[in-house]
Amino acid sequence: MKNLYLILFLFLATHFNMSAQSDSLGYPEGDQSFTNKELDVKPIFGLGTGSMAYFGDMFRYQGTSPIMGNWGTKLSLGARITNYLDVQFNYTYGWVSYHENTPERSDNFKSTIKTSGLVFTYNFNNFFKQTPTVHPIIILGVESVEFNSKTDLDGDYHYETDLRALDLDNLGNYSLNSFSIPVGIGADIDLVSGFSVRFSSTMHFTFTDNIDNISDKGEGIRQGDSRNDRYLYTGVTLLYTLDKNNKFEDAYDGAYFGDTDDEDLDKVLDISDNCPHTPEGVQVNEFGCPLDRDKDGVPDYMDDEIDSPAGSIVNEKGEALTDEDFNEMYLTYIDSLGLYTNTIATVYTSNESGRKTVHTRRFSDEIFTVQIATSAEDLSIEQIGKILSIPNVKILNESGTIYYLVGDYDELELAIEEKIILEKEGIEGKVIGLEKGERIAVGQIAIEIEEDYLSGVIDMPERSSISDQIIYRVQIGAFTHPLSMNIFDGVGDMIVLKGQDGLTRYLTGSYDNIQQAASRKIDVLLEGFEGAFIVAYRGGKRISLEEAGNVTSNVSPVAQDKVNKSKIRFKVQVGAYKDKIPANIMDQFITIGNVKTVRQSGITRYLVGDYESYDEARSELKNLQTEGFSDAFIIGTFNNKIISVEEATKLLEK
Repeated sequence: MKNLYLILFLFLATHFNMSAQSDSLGYPEGDQSFTNKELDVKPIFGLGTGSMAYFGDMFRYQGTSPIMGNWGTKLSLGARITNYLDVQFNYTYGWVSYHENTPERSDNFKSTIKTSGLVFTYNFNNFFKQTPTVHPIIILGVESVEFNSKTDLDGDYHYETDLRALDLDNLGNYSLNSFSIPVGIGADIDLVSGFSVRFSSTMHFTFTDNIDNISDKGEGIRQGDSRNDRYLYTGVTLLYTLDKNNKFEDAYDGAYFGDTDDEDLDKVLDISDNCPHTPEGVQVNEFGCPLDRDKDGVPDYMDDEIDSPAGSIVNEKGEALTDEDFNEMYLTYIDSLGLYTNTIATVYTSNESGRKTVHTRRFSDEIFTVQIATSAEDLSIEQIGKILSIPNVKILNESGTIYYLVGDYDELELAIEEKIILEKEGIEGKVIGLEKGERIAVGQIAIEIEEDYLSGVIDMPERSSISDQIIYRVQIGAFTHPLSMNIFDGVGDMIVLKGQDGLTRYLTGSYDNIQQAASRKIDVLLEGFEGAFIVAYRGGKRISLEEAGNVTSNVSPVAQDKVNKSKIRFKVQVGAYKDKIPANIMDQFITIGNVKTVRQSGITRYLVGDYESYDEARSELKNLQTEGFSDAFIIGTFNNKIISVEEATKLLEK
């Protein structure tokens, strides 16, 4: 039985190992082609029947076929975890029987069998580029077994006597429940519309030797062997897989929203695209990620060595690194003279006391800053107050994640000083580099310089990051539902803070006096944000304008989330093109009349209508669909910036 445990452990370990083997671009191992198949979990229902053949102490292979047993039925409910692994809960009901007639003894029994348990089915699909119609399968699981064995003492084929109660071997009131390990093989054949049929043969290795009421505890002719009883289930099961439809449904009558956009036109919708902004013409997989056939982390269209050896480390061009490359990298790291260093040169100077000052010089366009938080974190009111009290805090929006950055330094040591000061004031951070708007790591040298600062080897200037002076900002709004960043395109400098109180706050940059803030407030109001007002911060906390020494009659003391609803409109999008529109499509738009264009994120959208309500736009949509524009859908706009219908509707409810 220990071997069975080992088989089960190896089976599960193999599954999880295979599940973990996906490349850095987000597609599963063994599947490098783009398909429309969903890999989401799908429910599976099954009903089957088969033969249950007994193998135990009475069985002496006297010409009886293993598949010519008694009939049983099976009911299963499960799910497809991946395209190669199913997990199912099986319930089986049937019976096994045997009549032994030998010179040594003449015994018989019939036992009802009820099993329920968890079974894993592996179908090898991860080894096929295209899913086959016929799948060989391996079955392994664990289940509980309930049996009730009786015997025919009168020879009339009526099994009337309970074998446990008969107690022929003085075993007493033994348990009628046990466990078993089902191990089997078979094949699945796909039919149509989610239906498939499974032919399988599964041996159930039980943990009991009492199903036939003969065991090694018996004496004389009733003594059996030490092996537990088992039975073989061979049958056919009809399966139905319920495909999961990721269809967006709500109260808007099934209309398509802006979430159906495909910005990079790779035929994977943006909402499901793991690799947005893929260059035009690049072949992608089902997740929208460029193909990487040699799985070196560099997509094929950027790979100068398309077939890098498996397991090799490559450079940014996908070329396998040689021993000479590694040697040069090592020399770059250890060289104290800067012979191999082309990014930062570091010079230390000593004063009369022997303490050091550090100076760094850059050889690229890289600048240095301190990252203190991201939009993935919900900030406390105290954290928000500290961040907004820092004059030079800004945000970086990178692939939908907002990073909060402090400072913009040409020299690395200045950024390290900023980090140390911020940490003393209760704000954790890390030094990073910025090159062409992208975050990059600064490496080991930053750690070494910081250690010199903290140990006193390098002089630390006396200053603070959180200003004790009054800082003014304009709060655009505090919304319970985060808004799209393109709504704020006209605002310019802006900070977005998601709080633990459920509000997402939108504020402008900092100003030294209230006159500058008041002028900025007027600009924000003209952009349609009617709830904008001036706020003041000092020493890590928000203070009232009265405390700041200003008249408060013309400003709001509380947060508002109002917008100018007259700037919210609904339109119908009839097309979107990255390049020049085809002539035949343009002719169709001319027949509609009054088609306007909006250019946003590199895509030209063709829009019809300008409506105050969603219902008016829906009426126009139905008319256009009747005229043959079946792909048309409704979008929302705020101040002529495209937003989703759902977002426009929420703004109208404010």
